[in-house]
Amino acid sequence: MRQRFGLALAAAVLALAGIPAGALAVEPTRFDVSRSGTSYRAESDTGLVYTGTLKFVVESAAKRLHTSGGGLVQFGSGTFDLGSTYLKLERLASIQFAGAGMDATILRNSSDAAADTEPFNMGSVSRFVIRDMTVDAGGAARSTSDALDFDNGNDSQVLRVKITGSRARGIVFDGKGTGWSADRNVVRDCVIDGVRTDGIQFLAASSNRIEGCRITNTGRHGISVVKASSTAATPNKPANSNVIVDTVIDQAGADGINITSGSRNEIRNTRVTNSSDDLTSRDGIRVASSDQVACSDNVIDGSTSTDTQATRTQRYGLYISSSLCARTVIGVNDFAGNLTAGIRDLGTGTIYRSDSQPPSAPTGLSADAVSPTRVDLGWNASTDNVGVAGYTVYRNGSKIGTVTASVRAYSDTTAQPSTDYSYQVDAYDAAGLHSAKSGSVAVTTPSDTSAVSARIVADTYVASDLPTSGFGTSTALRIDNSPVRQAYLRFDVQGLTAAPSRVVLRLYAVSASSVGHQVRPVSDDTWSETGTTWENAPAFGSVAGASGPFAVSTWAEVDVTSLVTGNGLHSFAITATSSTAISYASREAINDPQLVITP
Repeated sequence: MRQRFGLALAAAVLALAGIPAGALAVEPTRFDVSRSGTSYRAESDTGLVYTGTLKFVVESAAKRLHTSGGGLVQFGSGTFDLGSTYLKLERLASIQFAGAGMDATILRNSSDAAADTEPFNMGSVSRFVIRDMTVDAGGAARSTSDALDFDNGNDSQVLRVKITGSRARGIVFDGKGTGWSADRNVVRDCVIDGVRTDGIQFLAASSNRIEGCRITNTGRHGISVVKASSTAATPNKPANSNVIVDTVIDQAGADGINITSGSRNEIRNTRVTNSSDDLTSRDGIRVASSDQVACSDNVIDGSTSTDTQATRTQRYGLYISSSLCARTVIGVNDFAGNLTAGIRDLGTGTIYRSDSQPPSAPTGLSADAVSPTRVDLGWNASTDNVGVAGYTVYRNGSKIGTVTASVRAYSDTTAQPSTDYSYQVDAYDAAGLHSAKSGSVAVTTPSDTSAVSARIVADTYVASDLPTSGFGTSTALRIDNSPVRQAYLRFDVQGLTAAPSRVVLRLYAVSASSVGHQVRPVSDDTWSETGTTWENAPAFGSVAGASGPFAVSTWAEVDVTSLVTGNGLHSFAITATSSTAISYASREAINDPQLVITP
């Protein structure tokens, strides 16, 4: 009697939460959000459905994904209206919010409330991604109510997001609270127009990056990098080591870029025009100090700060306004055409570098022909007196591509089978000066392997805490040591006439790992994709190889040549080396597992 009562109570609790009985047996990795009139629906890849207001379905989906290790909230095309409400997202990790495109998906709200009403109101989140959508926050002006607000948020990304309205700032990363940090975040390829105050603000936030954005018609600064106030929970906490690169700022109401009491920040390859549009006596780029907090070792290089209007408003191209701003490095920039002058320098020990020195030549170039039509290159970093901006890749003496300074890797996907190639790399700086080329490295691509195929025919994972559950239809493969989760894959190899010279198992990482995974052989190739559970999973052998660390959205590779000796079915087990959960794309996802065979 007691057991039946317990089961009935559990079913009732699930029903009250809107969760179908049995829905929790399989963990969701994705929710698709759609609209029908004024009602919204979020449906997962496991059949779990939330219906109601946009706020309810999105918050519910995000919380559910968080409990299963993260995943995707996908919005379709159209307008998604929060009304006067907003998304309150707290203490969550590894969630992506994706639209169908910057101009295809619009998420908006409007409120005159005397409270923060950000469409994305986030607190203590990490590894968030917001991408491919427009966000519009309407309502009466309020200094701390923004469009995207990351309070105590780290390691997140805002990619291809347009912001067309805000009660205050467009995007803010806020690290001023007690125990807070807002570090290692990235804003890339954004468009921000017409927000009431700052376009983007790093507030007591460090090691963040803005790249490839266009910011126009802001009420105050285009970009603000600023310390916490003297009365904040962490008084005067600085914003250090942030990078602004390849960005355009026009018609900022105050300064185009304002750095106040921050050190080691960098402005590179950025164009600022026509600032001080609303407030007088402001500048294109201003480096300043407040409350006697230093602003040292900042870098401005490869950038333009000018006024192109018939009636100029931008006072100086660059204004270093305090003696506490020490050792500012000024490289090769264009500060001509401003209202008063190009530069006003009140700093201490400013370093002016008219860059005539090219970077050092890259070293350690390596080339790996991973397929008949692809060669992967890697090399060591070059150095420069101001800073390396990027690298140029040459094949047989001709330029085939460039990468930014932080990448130092390139995949040549235009190679031909059975062909000899010679590769070199050079480095270039913001002044366009190129180093000598690296030493050359030769490689021969393997023969056409179109007759050799390695097709994945099954994959799944098993979980010790869910011993009777199967996950063969999931879009993710998961591994962990607490609770234990192990993944299984089976490939059908055909077309080999002899033992292959190299076989690499590649998994697309949905989450990053500092330790990686292990690959083990499975001799039983009869296991069922949909029927395999923890209780009946096949046994596996000793470790045959390990991936080592890898980043999110990259391929984690392990050499498994010893496990593939000929045609037929080949099964592998993927096991964890730590108690930190890792997720990979399954064959039900876009980037399905690969077995790359070189005959």
